[in-house]
Amino acid sequence: MDTLIQPQNTFVHPTSLLDSSCILGHNVKIGPFCHVGSNVTIGDGTELVSNVTILSSTSLGKNCKVYPYAVLGGPPQDKKYSGENTALVIGNKTIIREFVSIHIGTADGDGITRVGNRCYIMTNVHIGHDCQIDDDVVLATGAGLAGHVSVGRGAIVSGQAGIHQFCRIGQLAFVGGGSMVTRDVLPFSTVIGNRAMTVGLNDEGLRRREWPSERISVLRTAFVTFLNKGDKGLESYLKQLSNSVDVQVLLDFIKGSSRNICPPKVDLKANLAKL
Repeated sequence: MDTLIQPQNTFVHPTSLLDSSCILGHNVKIGPFCHVGSNVTIGDGTELVSNVTILSSTSLGKNCKVYPYAVLGGPPQDKKYSGENTALVIGNKTIIREFVSIHIGTADGDGITRVGNRCYIMTNVHIGHDCQIDDDVVLATGAGLAGHVSVGRGAIVSGQAGIHQFCRIGQLAFVGGGSMVTRDVLPFSTVIGNRAMTVGLNDEGLRRREWPSERISVLRTAFVTFLNKGDKGLESYLKQLSNSVDVQVLLDFIKGSSRNICPPKVDLKANLAKL
């Protein structure tokens, strides 16, 4: 049997079991009672605290931290899956808390489930096959993402929220706790409810990122325009602006939607107009 090669300054607890095909970076720390299967790469400075399972075909980036009872690289919960060569890829500085499960991709997707850099995946989160999670995303306790879900950069999915397969959550969006999302969530928006409805801009999230009030105001006008006049009206509004990357992102997302957008709450138009 081949012997696992351990780089300098890498620690593997004697109670942990690692497949000989594993590739470990420098300064990796693997605590007690971990199991790491075949075709797994663990980047420099990453730590598996204890009782972590990485089943197969997983790449963990640099300086990640994975807490007890997380299970990564499991087979898809898809009856069509029959052992195709697919994978899970996780970026750098991502934190994965207790009892998280993340599955590899399927042949029906692009074959890869991806989690970006600096993500925070809280306890009991499930990320299904072929999901695409961008950088700086927060998935709070108990959130569940079905297969083929995409989550844009900096978005937050609150606790116990459920996301239907193939839904898209736009960048810097906020999904309220306990929401059931069955349609696409606009970038920069807040949605809540079962089924989730758009209730406004993610003002607090934008302010936390130190967006100036003028930039937020442009987006607010864009939202009102879209709600009243649709994507054609939004196109006309964009032409009036000298340059707005944010409104362009919003328009591109709307045009790319195949599941339609989370509908506005009944009083949203009036409330946005007052702000």
